[in-house]
Amino acid sequence: MDKFIFLDIDGVLNTANYQSWRQFWGKEILDGDGHLFEPSAVRNLERILKYTGAKIILSSSWRLDGLDVMRRMWACRKMPGEIYDVTPYVNAREYPIGTRGVEIQKWMQDSHCTKSPFVIIDDVDDFLDEQQKNVIMTNYRRGLTLFKALQAIIILNRKNVI
Repeated sequence: MDKFIFLDIDGVLNTANYQSWRQFWGKEILDGDGHLFEPSAVRNLERILKYTGAKIILSSSWRLDGLDVMRRMWACRKMPGEIYDVTPYVNAREYPIGTRGVEIQKWMQDSHCTKSPFVIIDDVDDFLDEQQKNVIMTNYRRGLTLFKALQAIIILNRKNVI
């Protein structure tokens, strides 16, 4: 059975601390695709992929640039894994609370993956109540830490107990 990571970027891979560090040392903070990613957060994503075999579904607003653009950026930056898909856009006026959760729910239903193991990694809690046990909240300053990566691995690899 496939496993899925619903991945945000800002506050998860793109962190405030890393951007501040690069600016302090006079280094570029952007490339042609946007803000550069925190190397330790990228390594932690790689750990999750290695130990779970999960597929990445972008739930980040970066997805609005399009799946092909995101896949190209992912490859150019030599990111771990590959972007399998992106969540659909839903109008926040229709779903003012839990917008991102509704987008994830819609993707899972449309993909016939409602029984698949999944984890949501984000720095903003905008999810449905029934998704909360699968949410890994990051801090926008530090992003995806080793501890948070281990939590994601546990969630993705846990066995359903009846």
